[in-house]
Amino acid sequence: MTQILWRWHQGEVHLELLDYVPDFTRLLRMQAQGTRPVSLLISASEILSFEDMGRDFLSFLIHDLLHASHLMAKPEDFSRQVKFARWMESAWARGELNVLFDHPATRGELIYLLSDMNSHLMHLFKTLRWMENRASARLRFVEVLQPEWSVLNSPLEDDQVRWRLLRRWDSAHVNDSGTCLKLRQWRRT
Repeated sequence: MTQILWRWHQGEVHLELLDYVPDFTRLLRMQAQGTRPVSLLISASEILSFEDMGRDFLSFLIHDLLHASHLMAKPEDFSRQVKFARWMESAWARGELNVLFDHPATRGELIYLLSDMNSHLMHLFKTLRWMENRASARLRFVEVLQPEWSVLNSPLEDDQVRWRLLRRWDSAHVNDSGTCLKLRQWRRT
């Protein structure tokens, strides 16, 4: 956590100091813009009454700094998480995620994914896929994903993720480097 504070002081990372706790849509927007909030409550009444999932205001401040540290630790992961946040913000605006938001079994997980989950890109997509299955919903994944995916990854990663999302893994169609041969051929058509 010391490193993120130092990097913030040096202007290397973009954190926004807030005197309130933003809702998940504001957090998603901030992450899509490549920044992360740091909530520092300043009024005595807020400090004394604040509680979020068992955390007091100081624990929540540490929580924000840890999330900022995880989000901004590696430049390549940061870039992908920002692009994922942009994709999710766009999907949210189009109403593509409403079925997960409206479902009681996935609402909390979706809010967490949209606002507070810092992870490897593949894990983010697997989590979204898990929520889709849990809600017994179809998000038209490939149709929504295809036009925007190319900005997130290299062609090889694009093929590998698309392959996994379609759930058609067959090791007979993978060459020595791990390239999905059928998908590479499919992309050319």
